[in-house]
Amino acid sequence: LFSAMPGSGQSWPGESQTATTLQYVFPSILVANGGISGQTTQQFLDRGKSAFAADRKALQDVVAKLPDVVLMHGASINDFLGMGSGFTDADVSNVVDRHRQCVEFFTSAGILVIDSGCYGYSAESANADNVRLALMSGNAKIRKLVSDSKNPLWIWNELDGIVRNSTGRYIPGMSDDNVHLSVLGA
Repeated sequence: LFSAMPGSGQSWPGESQTATTLQYVFPSILVANGGISGQTTQQFLDRGKSAFAADRKALQDVVAKLPDVVLMHGASINDFLGMGSGFTDADVSNVVDRHRQCVEFFTSAGILVIDSGCYGYSAESANADNVRLALMSGNAKIRKLVSDSKNPLWIWNELDGIVRNSTGRYIPGMSDDNVHLSVLGA
């Protein structure tokens, strides 16, 4: 099992909250984290252009671990945070297209992808409402891509009402810092 999060945000040393939770609940499952804190989906795609390093975490490195499943938490919050107040539908579509490229890389290798899109965002800032609008628009586009693809290796995992509400805000207790999932949210 591999947890692929382009910008995994708040990670415990060497692991994501999801990976740590899964190892606690299912100790026989090997979980690795493909995220690098603060990175965008484009940076996730570009990692494979760099020389191999143990901490590179490129798409190719994920596939080389031969996972049965990838938990994809792409369309990273870092993509949406950079959009500001003037984001367009085309901006969101570009993020979603990069997300799709990541997923197709995994599924073309025969790996099942369980996709949750971007989790949520509850921080308050001048652009917070726009970030949430972009996030929810991106998730809606990814959800439609999954449905339209008919790819049996790409499954949408709906988190509305579970970790985030219909506006993209985290449900209370799901995030300790309003940006990343808490252990309870994972």
